[in-house]
Amino acid sequence: DFKLIDFVNYLPVAALYIFAMVLGYIGLRYIELSISSPICNSSGALVAVLCIIMGDKLATPQYISVALVCLGVIGLGFVEAREDEALRIERQKKANYKYSKSALAIILPLLYCLLDALGTFADSMVLETLDEDVANVAYELTFLACGIVCFIYTKFIKKQKYFPKKEAPKYMGASMLYNLIR
Repeated sequence: DFKLIDFVNYLPVAALYIFAMVLGYIGLRYIELSISSPICNSSGALVAVLCIIMGDKLATPQYISVALVCLGVIGLGFVEAREDEALRIERQKKANYKYSKSALAIILPLLYCLLDALGTFADSMVLETLDEDVANVAYELTFLACGIVCFIYTKFIKKQKYFPKKEAPKYMGASMLYNLIR
């Protein structure tokens, strides 16, 4: 039983998730996935920190896990900042990609982590009043709306051509994934 108001109620949560993903993908222009991924994926630890701040109690192993993840992320930042420039350039030549060494390279994954954590935290609050299946439909409809906006922008504003044959592998992959899920 899905109503338009459910979409509206879930929209802020979906927006946090989607905006986090956009920042994550933009961040990959500036930093290697091997550095970005652990930072981005530590959002679960950040959610735990938010829960602690809100007064939720965790078990001792959970506190230790959160502390280790937080220390790991901070350590990655220091490693990235202190990496030898010659070694970095040589490694990036092999990957055929040049990453910048800038504050933006670390800030974007950290913003992803923060927004994704806020999305997860908001999700837990919204799911207290909204059915999980309804929230999932609202999330999917938000992605549909984003897809339509992106299509309009790409096709009619940027006037980029669309080549269905070039996109065939993506369609096959999506079709295979859909059949696996069903």
